[in-house]
Amino acid sequence: MDEPAALLIVDTGEGHRGVNTTTCWTREQLERSSRLELTRQPATPAGHALIRTIASRIVDHEQSRGRRKRGQAEIDVLYRGLGCVVGGVLAQWAETRLPVYRSTSNISAFTGLPVSFRQFLYLMDTLETLGLLNKKRSCFTDYGFGRTYKAAQYWPSEALLAFASSHGIDPIRDYPAVSYGSPSKLPPQGPIVVEEHATKQALGNGKSVKVKGKSIAYDPLDPLAIEYAEFIARLNQRVAEADIKGVSTPAFFIKCSGSLNLHSRIYNGDCEVNYQNIPKERRRAEVIIDGEPTAEIDYHASWLSLLYAASGTALPKGDLYTIPELDRACVKAFVTATIGNGKPLKSWPSRAKAAAKGRPPFKVVAAKVLAKHPVLHHPAVLVGVHPEYCAKALMHIEAGLLRAAIDFFAPGVALPLHDALIVPKGMAQRAKEAMLRAAALVDAEMRVTITG
Repeated sequence: MDEPAALLIVDTGEGHRGVNTTTCWTREQLERSSRLELTRQPATPAGHALIRTIASRIVDHEQSRGRRKRGQAEIDVLYRGLGCVVGGVLAQWAETRLPVYRSTSNISAFTGLPVSFRQFLYLMDTLETLGLLNKKRSCFTDYGFGRTYKAAQYWPSEALLAFASSHGIDPIRDYPAVSYGSPSKLPPQGPIVVEEHATKQALGNGKSVKVKGKSIAYDPLDPLAIEYAEFIARLNQRVAEADIKGVSTPAFFIKCSGSLNLHSRIYNGDCEVNYQNIPKERRRAEVIIDGEPTAEIDYHASWLSLLYAASGTALPKGDLYTIPELDRACVKAFVTATIGNGKPLKSWPSRAKAAAKGRPPFKVVAAKVLAKHPVLHHPAVLVGVHPEYCAKALMHIEAGLLRAAIDFFAPGVALPLHDALIVPKGMAQRAKEAMLRAAALVDAEMRVTITG
């Protein structure tokens, strides 16, 4: 058989546990594998029966290896861990028919979940030993951008699928996502936090570090403060009345920098599983609103689009970050860094050098990007602020659009990100219309995309 266009990656032969792991995945399939959700638990008699049976097998296996018998408390811990691991593997397989992975490089990523870091490693290893999971081992790969670490990938064995079928399992029904941890907590300052501008502190070795500003007082009777407080009250009430699974129930506040009209983004409070901190490729799989999977609706190149609106000129056609002969990530990094600087750059700032590595020289990138987007010649002038505050002023405008869109979307529940909303998948088009309606309030031509 001819090899497909995507490179075939084969893991074949006897696995290190003596389990046959013969399989074949294309590179494209492995790139589309999803992060294993650990937010599911059995919710039906069939779901519980399967987990009890697998737990019993693990206990028997342990005793055959000479391990002491587990007490009831230890069995309960095993049961909870198996529920989220097996439930996640089966549910994601039912949805995608692709492997799942879970990085174990960050122990704190397991905080607040029903399975600990060590227990997760033990369960995956034991399920593979029992022939219930197949595994493609972790490795380093090179996709043309340097060596990249790829976490081990797993998928259910034929034995596990047959086992689940014999129990009449419907993974999506029997292992729904649940909430973990207590609800988010607002900061002591309340629903509005104003901080001094961050400053740079020299380290004495030619380098510097950014120091977060302290909280400062603001006038609670300022019209903006009243608007913020009333909006946060509405949003938090809607969220509290919604059924949000997979993450901690949010509680929002607005954070400003230096004054009420800079930054003003919406943040989730302190919690164990903060949806705003979950990587983009995982969020839609892990956040469930009112029993429905979610979609992400975002403003494409929002800061750049707002600069065009301020200049009174129309947006160029197509993807604003696509420029011939330049990598898209490199273009995006240049645009973000230039706006952050408030004026054209003379060289790559340290925080953007990673995106520039291996790309054309800075002068080549600058010439091409500025030719396509002349508004970047004087971004702070267009916004009407000192260059130092250009990005924060655009954040403030962007945040205002999201607040308006969230209210237009009501009574539906929308969870805000910096330039996007997470909403139930069936309401994605309505959320897009709300975001376009919000952009029209400031006469901005904004492109809105739906993912999921």
